[in-house]
Amino acid sequence: MMRAFLHAQQRSTQSNESLDAGSKNTAASIRKKFDEAVQKGVSGRAGTVALVQDAITNAVAEMLFADVEGIDPAKSVADLGVDSLIAAELQNWFLQALGTNISMLDLLDPSVSIVMRAENITDKALETQS
Repeated sequence: MMRAFLHAQQRSTQSNESLDAGSKNTAASIRKKFDEAVQKGVSGRAGTVALVQDAITNAVAEMLFADVEGIDPAKSVADLGVDSLIAAELQNWFLQALGTNISMLDLLDPSVSIVMRAENITDKALETQS
């Protein structure tokens, strides 16, 4: 527990430093990049899916205090160890960063991988934009 606490303190300090420098991983900056990617339309779908997948992977890693390399996007967030408390925080992140409202049941669905979720979010955004 002490290691997790120290890790959290270090991340908090790093977060504050990166926020001061205009962090590229804030929900607002991800939202801006996502909106710009969606504006490219269907021709930019692959890039948009990759952006969303990376953003989700990074968010899950941060919330689980794990390395990004340890997060397999072929797995669901439930399979990665996200519980209901973290899922509530992740649910809020999806709304802020990607403008997507996901129910708790859907978010913790073990049959929906991060890759599938990124594709679904991108496709919905592209449908709405058309």
